[in-house]
Amino acid sequence: MNIYFYEFQNDILSPDWDKVAGISNYEVNVRDIYNYHKIFMSEDKLRLCEDNPKAVIKFYKKRNCKDTNFETDIPLRVQDVCLRQIETVCFPKYLRSYSKLEKLEIVHSNLGRFPWRDLPPALKSLDLSHNSFTGHINLSHANGLRFINLSFNQISSVHLPYDCNTANISNNKCTDIVFYNPMMHCDLSWNRLKEFTAGKWLETCNISHNLLESCIMLSSKKIGQLNLSYNSLSGSFDVKDLKQLTKLNISFNKIVWVEGVETLSSLQIYDASFNLMQTAVVPKISRVSMQGNPIEF
Repeated sequence: MNIYFYEFQNDILSPDWDKVAGISNYEVNVRDIYNYHKIFMSEDKLRLCEDNPKAVIKFYKKRNCKDTNFETDIPLRVQDVCLRQIETVCFPKYLRSYSKLEKLEIVHSNLGRFPWRDLPPALKSLDLSHNSFTGHINLSHANGLRFINLSFNQISSVHLPYDCNTANISNNKCTDIVFYNPMMHCDLSWNRLKEFTAGKWLETCNISHNLLESCIMLSSKKIGQLNLSYNSLSGSFDVKDLKQLTKLNISFNKIVWVEGVETLSSLQIYDASFNLMQTAVVPKISRVSMQGNPIEF
């Protein structure tokens, strides 16, 4: 039995949920929710579905509310929880008891505390962006967590889990971010990183607006988009092994030479503006920017 529903500011538009909860193979088409109307469920109807051992609650979404208590408001068998602009979130003693929870989103809610060591075992996606987290965040134990968004906090360092393949840690105060080879897409922009070593499966990476003095990309032969703008990279920068690269932005650094850029046959966009290049080999593509360099022709 699959129940799809939204809860939004206590508004209620409910079909015959008594009947729905009693039919084991009933399924509401999720397209009906998006294309025609939103389905809202009152607390008593929600409890009715929760009492059915075959019920799987697909969505629980709430926003613009004063507080939310996991134990009293959110059913144990929910798969997707989205809380936005909640003043106070009260977590249960054991968050891992939400054994069906795969996606958890608590954003724009001024959170400063979270049970990092007690994550649900099925959790695959965690979005805690636009909150007030500080200090070191250790998620190295969170096996199975694939997507993580911790952007727009005040975090100083992060240790991501091995299985994570997509991460957004932008707009923090990180001086250290640990991730592993399965990482494919990452946004680490607007932090305080001084060095970066890419994993071999990385495909897109934004490390702009940091303090980078060193960036090692030699093992990242799958990378297609790389943004290193607004850093402190100097000397020569080697890209000759990055054969899949389609977009490269190294603007606003102190680079004097880019090694192998003319050999990148897949390159479509190249921005090397505002560096210290006196001589440069420009790839034969239509979108190239070299302005702000002291190039001698």
